[in-house]
Amino acid sequence: MEQPLLELIIPHQIQRFVVIDSVAGVDMINYGLYAGIDAVIGVVEPHRNSVKVFEQIADICRRTMIPYYAVINKPNTNIFYEEIKNKFRDKILGEIPLDDNLMNYDFTKINDDTIKAMENVLENISKLNKRSGLSSIKDFQQVKAGNPS
Repeated sequence: MEQPLLELIIPHQIQRFVVIDSVAGVDMINYGLYAGIDAVIGVVEPHRNSVKVFEQIADICRRTMIPYYAVINKPNTNIFYEEIKNKFRDKILGEIPLDDNLMNYDFTKINDDTIKAMENVLENISKLNKRSGLSSIKDFQQVKAGNPS
């Protein structure tokens, strides 16, 4: 049986996070399913559709007072990469390079650069401010009622 990817890469970090891997898009945020979380971390790739989805996520997070951040997946130099870097510069937690071993689920051969990039992302996540679950849910209820504080 294979170990989960995060355990292979950073076993001492695994207990510090709860990761919810949801569908791409804004429905989960828009309906308040994430109201009590510390932050939304979107994985964005440098292509048109991914950037548009992340912009929608960022907009809803701003309106509902949920902190949001981005991890750039498979960065390459194009106009969309530059757009992400410029528009969300203070929200980027790191970049995960294209790694064929990762794409092929061959976790025993992941490149050292990929592992270092993932360690960097997790380190940046660990530095984020924690929110109070109850107060963040109250904030979300106020926003949905049309009375942002």
